[in-house]
Parts: sequence; C-alpha cells; structure tokens
Amino acid sequence: MKKYLIILLTGCLSFSALAQSKPGRISGFVSDEGQKPVEFATVALIAVTTDSTFIKATYTDATGAFVFESLTEGRYLTKVTFMGYHNGVSSVLTLTTEQPIADAGTIRLQPQAKQLAEVVVTGQKAIIEQRIDRMVLNVDALPSNAGASALDILEKSPGVTVNLNNNTISLKGKKEVVIMLDDKLTYLSGEELVTLLRSMNASQLSQVEIMTNPSAKYDAAGNAGIINIRTKKQTAPGFNGTLTLGVGYSSDLKSNDGLSLNYRSGKLNTFFNYGFIHNYGYSIIEAQRNFMGINCLKTGELNQSANIIYRNQSHNLRMGMDYSVSQRTKVGISLSGFLNPQRPSIETRTHLTDATGNIDLTLFTPSSNKTLWRNGSLNINAHHTFDDKGREISASADLLNYNASNSQYLVINTYSSADVLLTKVPQRGDIPLDITIFTAKLDYSQPLGQYKLETGLKTAISTTNNQANYFRTTNGVESPDYDLSNHFNYQESIYAGYGNLSRQVGKWYGQVGLRYEDTQYTGHQLGNPAKPDSVFVRHYRTLFPTLFVSYKANDQNQFVLSTGRRIDRPAYRDLNPLLSIIDRYTFMTGNPFLQPQFTNNIELSHTYKNFLTTTLNYSRTDGFINETLEKKGDVIIRSVGNIAIRDNIGLAVSLQLPITKAWSANLFVNGAYTAYEGTIAGFPFLASAFSVNLNVLNQFTLRNGWAVEVSGFYNGRNRDEGQAIIRSMSQLSLGLSKQLWNKRASLVLNVRDVFHTQLIREIQNFQNVISTVNIERDTRVVNIAFTYRFGQAIKGSSSKAKTSAEDETQRVKL
Repeated sequence: MKKYLIILLTGCLSFSALAQSKPGRISGFVSDEGQKPVEFATVALIAVTTDSTFIKATYTDATGAFVFESLTEGRYLTKVTFMGYHNGVSSVLTLTTEQPIADAGTIRLQPQAKQLAEVVVTGQKAIIEQRIDRMVLNVDALPSNAGASALDILEKSPGVTVNLNNNTISLKGKKEVVIMLDDKLTYLSGEELVTLLRSMNASQLSQVEIMTNPSAKYDAAGNAGIINIRTKKQTAPGFNGTLTLGVGYSSDLKSNDGLSLNYRSGKLNTFFNYGFIHNYGYSIIEAQRNFMGINCLKTGELNQSANIIYRNQSHNLRMGMDYSVSQRTKVGISLSGFLNPQRPSIETRTHLTDATGNIDLTLFTPSSNKTLWRNGSLNINAHHTFDDKGREISASADLLNYNASNSQYLVINTYSSADVLLTKVPQRGDIPLDITIFTAKLDYSQPLGQYKLETGLKTAISTTNNQANYFRTTNGVESPDYDLSNHFNYQESIYAGYGNLSRQVGKWYGQVGLRYEDTQYTGHQLGNPAKPDSVFVRHYRTLFPTLFVSYKANDQNQFVLSTGRRIDRPAYRDLNPLLSIIDRYTFMTGNPFLQPQFTNNIELSHTYKNFLTTTLNYSRTDGFINETLEKKGDVIIRSVGNIAIRDNIGLAVSLQLPITKAWSANLFVNGAYTAYEGTIAGFPFLASAFSVNLNVLNQFTLRNGWAVEVSGFYNGRNRDEGQAIIRSMSQLSLGLSKQLWNKRASLVLNVRDVFHTQLIREIQNFQNVISTVNIERDTRVVNIAFTYRFGQAIKGSSSKAKTSAEDETQRVKL
C-alpha cells in the first residue's frame, strides 16, 4: 500500500511540469447597502469575449469573500446574484503573465423590492436550495444548529430519518443511503457511521447535499441516493479564523466548541479545523414480548428495561494545504482524524412471566463499557486545466484507518420467582476493530464539439480485522469463552470506470452515463477450539447505466427526468457468522450467504419559479437486504437476509417561500407507498405501508441583527423496511440569534425537541410473537453558542467596484 501512495504522490506532483506560468487569480468581496458582508451569494466568472463565455461560479463565504483560481490570461468580469437584491457586476479585470492576480474589490448589492401578495421581500440567506440535480441545506442558515453535531443536522434535513434503535439513516423512506464527506465515501455503516457523525461539530459544516439519483461519476452504492456533507472552506486572502464556543444542558452539561484557521497568500493556502464535543446523556429502552399460542392465547411474556448512561467526548481535526504550481495546475494534501472515548454504563432488568402474569425468572445485568474510537486519513490530490475550453484532469488518493478498542464487563444475575439469587456469572469482553481503506481515482473531462465527455477510473481496497474475545469467570477463575469468541477478517476490492456524455440543445439538456464496477471480497472466520475455520469468496461484475434529461420551458418552469441503477453491498458486520448474545433471550448473527441488492430508480421533477419543486419517483429493489427475526424456543434470533422484492413509489413537494418582509418559510413533505413480497425463515412475507415525512423551517428576520427560527419535523407511522412498524415521531426546535460587532460575532440560543416528542416506538409481529420497543433519549437540549470571526477577510475592501462592462454583461444570462 505504501508503494501505491508513493506512485500516486509522485504522479500528482509531476503535474508541475505541465505548465510554468504564474497562477491566475481573481478575488473580491460582496456586501449589502449597509456595507455588511453577504454570505452565500452566487458569483459567476465571465470571460469578456465576443460571446461573453460563462467560465464557472462560486459562493461567497461568511465574510462575503469569493475567489477564482487557476485562471489563464485574458479579460474577465464577475457577476453577483442574491435573492432580494439587484445583480452586481465588477469592472473588467485583465490577467497577464506580468499581473496574474486581480482584485474585484467590494461589490455592493442594492435591495430590490418585489411584491408578493402586497408584501415587500428583502434578501436573506437561503435555508434550502433546490438545484437541478440535488437539494442543498445551508447549515449556518439555522440558529438551532448551533451546538449540534452532524448527526443532529441530518435528523432535521428534508426527507432524512435517523433511527438510533438500529443505527440506520433513511432518505425518503429508504435506508440504503450513502454518506459522503467532501465528495469522499466514508465506507462506514451502522454504529461506526453514527459514531463518526456524532463526533463532527456542526460549526465545521457548510452544506448538506441530498442527491436521490446521482450520475455515473459517483459510486453506484446506495439505492436511496447520496448525502454529501461539505465542510467549510475559507476563500478570503490573508489570515482568517472562526472561533465557536458552545454549552448545553439536558440531563447534564454538554459542550460543543470549534476553531477554524486559514491562511492564503499567493500560491499557497493552508487550513486548520478543530472541533471538540463533550456529551453526557441517557437512553431508556423498554421492550415487551408477548408469546402467543393456539387461538391467539398468550402463553408467556417477557418484559425488559435498560437504562443507559453515556459519557462521550470527541476530538475532530482536519488540516492541509493547497499549492498552485502554475496558472493551470494545483496540488493539495490534507490530514484528518478523530478521537472519541466513550464510557457507557448499562443496567438491564428482564422479567419472564407465565400466561397468568406470574414471574418465573428475573435477570439483572449491570455492565460497563470502555471504548476508544480512532480515525486517521490522508489525502493527496492534483488538478490540471489544459486550456480554456474545459479540458481538465484531476487525480486523488486516500488512505483511511478506523480503529476501535472496546472492553466490556458485565455480570448476569439470575433470580427465581421468589427473588432468590440462583446464579451469578461475570463476563468480560475484549472487542477490538481495525478497518483500513485505500482509494485512488482519476477523472478527465473535455468538450467534443457540442458535447462534453467525462470519464474516470477508481480503485477501492479495504481490509477489516474484527475480533471478539470473551471470558467467563467460574469459581474465581477466568477462562476463554470460545462459544462466544470470534475472529473475522474481511477483504474487499472494487475496481470501477465510468463515462458521461452530455449536451445542451436550446432549452434541452441531456446526459447519458455508464459505470462499470468489479467487486471481489473474501470473508474468513478463524477457528478456535469450539468452532471450525471457515472462508467464503464472492466475485461479481456489474454495469450501472444512468440517464438525465432536463427541459426549461420558460423562466418559470423546468422539468427534469432521471433514471439509474444502483447497488447496495452487504456490510462486513452482516457477513460475519458470529452468534453474539444481546441478552439471555436475544441473539444476533450475520449471514455469509448474503448477496448484494440492486435497485432501478426513475424520477420526474418539476420546478416552478425556483421556489416550488414537485418530484414523483419509483424504484424496484431485487434481493432486498433487511433484518430478519426468527423465534427458536423462547429466544429471538436477529439476522439479515435477502428477503424480498421491494417496490417504492413516492411524491415529494419542496417549497421555499418568502411570506413577509421578515418571514421566510421552507416546507418539505414526502409521501411514499412501499410493498414487499418475499420469504423470511421459510414463511411467505407480504407487507405494505404508506408513510409521510414532513420538515418545516421558519425564519424570522428582526431588527438590529436579531433573528428567530422555528423548525421541526414529523415522521408518520411507517414500516421500517420489513417486519418492524415504526410509530409516528416528531420534534419542534426554537432558535434565537443576534449578530454582534458588524457581523464579526453572533450569539445563539436554541432549544431542540422542545416538547420531548422525539421518541422511537416500534412494534413487530412474527411467528406468534408480538414485540414492542420504546426508546427515550435526552433529545431535549438547551444550547448557547458564541461565534467570533477574525482576520483580514473581516476588513474587506472599502472601494466600490465600477461596472464599466455593461455591454458585455447584457449578453450574459444566468
């Protein structure tokens, strides 16, 4: 693997030989009429030629700064657009070999009065943007996000549902969604993914991008689509930074702090981000199983309660640098990692009763865990632009490692119906985990006449070493428990290539793509004195076609049709045949015979005046992977299997509407119908369900820098991808913010889950067992957060840019 890194690093650095001229760069600031920075304004770069060619676009950051890099010699201008303001245009800027850097100055926007039901609308930062291929949530636009983690942000994102009972994240009712960080796969699922998202401070995040039908350029994994979390990147020159201090309270004190530093000068840009989260909290789990006999008469009952106190801390670090080797070539390197110590303590009580309600047996199991999650990653990248016509190439390589040390200690105390202690069995577990992932990819694009071609290659190699070493103590002597112990190694290699061909013809735009992925994996369970050695090997090759067509009928109406095929591979934990004990009456095991599931998606959307989007989608999944529940005696065995064919049809509506001068509302509602047809444990499985998800975000802009936010979500009763039915759940959050010191600082007070209604309630009915689970967490949290921005970007530029290129800008339509 070191050899791969050396080769790729050498290849990336060799880009420097492709060009020798100085890098071209244009930067500037955008402010409002009061000279306050305007964040998230759209800035387009225009080449001043006979046809005023659009080059690229970017967004302003929190200081109002923007920058364009890797530019060639020529004449340019910048055009700024922002809701509620007239467009702003810079003067013509000329880049030459002798003067490759230009300053567009400060472009001041003037408010534009627009009438909507006789109400004046003024500009403000958009909470949700609906783009042609994705929905974007701007994290900083919501005061209630202060003091939150990345997982909290996803819970309130449109169409996203987080189920912490089984550590799954769903998008529009489908839980096979892939999470990316800055366009890179995390390669994690379940508990590992939830741990990573909990460790990330929301103050470090910029946007959440939701793509339900990605193009062939993206990995084919994830039938529900991709959620791409983008971290903040400073674009202003000089030294700049942001400090965030947050404190919260629910059942105990919490803290959420962050520091971001950036230095940009000439060819070099360096950055440093650090986040710290201190979190104490609780969970209460109440479970009940009714065992039914002939004529649906109850034969017995199991009642279980678990009280969990968790104490977590997380340190999250990201740092790196970008260097412009020449006007057309840039290379970069970044390092990131997190450290997450956890010390949960759990007390579980289980009562087993007979048909009349008399207690037969009671189990009391106190346990304490000590876990340390560690992650480290290295990325090297390079980008080269060959010419001004759009021919470019980029390469990147990543090395990631996830490591966890986990020690468990518990005592199983068994009592008779007369409350007499029968047995006391201490048990200790040592459960380390190590995951190493290496990826490398190469992307190339160029115009072909009136078409644009994109193509690329990618390799991903991962290895997993998962051990579970358990020990029992008998008569004061500790010995290995080989029946519970397990050592599982997993290796996976994915080799992929893709091609996209696109063209714009008048009001029509089309893109067709094809992706090829070759997957090989090996699972090896090492034997011990109680179980044999076993190995399984899989190898399959698959094509994934995609199609994307859009039609802009006029300035008010746009239609988009997209379709594609996607895959979901089994998680390594689901392939591990280890039989582990959750409690005396619940076992869990993997399934080495699991096959990947494949999904065909089709989606049609209509956007009206850029504020109302309606989407109709349909998908069919073959070999649907889901949790299975099987009863053997008085024990429930949880496993996974390819249980069914799943059909899903849904209708989603997204609305972004300024209601008054001070009030803007965002509404997202998704209704879906899902049907399953298959087999579980040899029995036919037929099920269907209708579900509704609703997200509401209201923002009130008051005088003197004050703002109020009222947001919430409602997830209606639905079937959790198979046997479990999830009852409705909701949350309401309030936020109050105040801008200080000419927007250098802000103070935010928020309350999440005001009425403490974010409760998980499940019911399952299988093989004469009716099971219910209720989970309560300390989701009601009060947070206070202070943010301070400092550095050169805050000062900006006091000169007003002249718009001397009106002839050229008249030909530019964005």
